[in-house]
Formats: sequence, structure tokens, C-alpha cells
Amino acid sequence: MLSAIIGKKLTDIYTVGFIYPEEEKTEFTPDLRWIYFEFEDILIEFESFEQYSRLRMQRVLDVRYCFEQDEDMIKVKSSVREFVLISSLLANNLVKETVLIDGTEENCAAAKIVLENGQTIFIDPGFPYGIGVGGKEQEAYWCYAKT
Repeated sequence: MLSAIIGKKLTDIYTVGFIYPEEEKTEFTPDLRWIYFEFEDILIEFESFEQYSRLRMQRVLDVRYCFEQDEDMIKVKSSVREFVLISSLLANNLVKETVLIDGTEENCAAAKIVLENGQTIFIDPGFPYGIGVGGKEQEAYWCYAKT
């Protein structure tokens, strides 16, 4: 599956969560157990599982809201592309390489995506509340924390 994104543009990155609209200050609460990467016509869901220690990937047709929902919650999706990518110009964001660390797409310790522009996107399932996304520094910290 990840080989299918080689040469494709990384077009967006989404988090999912919810809001309670009746609160005085409506605030988006993300559920970082899931994050979605969109590569042109391919959408990949990354899921943190096994108490935030492992990562699972699967191709999906649409962003899903897998968390339990109260009646008064509104499900929300939020793009974080501008926070993650060093260039929002999509032409610069072609996928050059994908790497799974210690496992397969169904169960690995972490993953990284390397773009043609030199940016590394490291996907770390080990954050206290789900998936963390960072660059080379996040990968170095992940390696340090594992020793």
C-alpha cells in the first residue's frame, strides 16, 4: 500500500475530533489515536494502538470518526498541513520514500515519509494521547527514547 504513494503529492493531513457547541468557548478536541494523510487520490489512515506503542496503516475511502460520541458532540476534521509541511506548494511535496520501522503496515513501531524536497515526516504512535508527527528531530528523539 505505501509503495502506491511513491511519486504522489502529499496534498493534506487531517486530524479528527469533536466540539461541544453549547460551551461558552467552543474548543476543538482532537483524538490523536488517528491521523489521515491524503496523497492525491489515496487516503491513508494511521492508527495508534497497543497503548500508544504501535502504529497501524490502512487505505480508506474517507476520514472516519472511530471514537465514541456523546449526543451533543459534533464530529470535526481539521487540516494540519500548514503546521507539518515546510512548503504548502504541493508541487514540492512528492513522496520519494516510505519507511516502516520494526514491522509491517498492520503493526509497526513508527513510520516515516521522505519528500522530494528533503522533508522527513516522522509518524510516532508513542505520544501520551496518540500519534505525534514531526521531522528528523522527532525521529532522533524517538530513537533516543527507545534506548
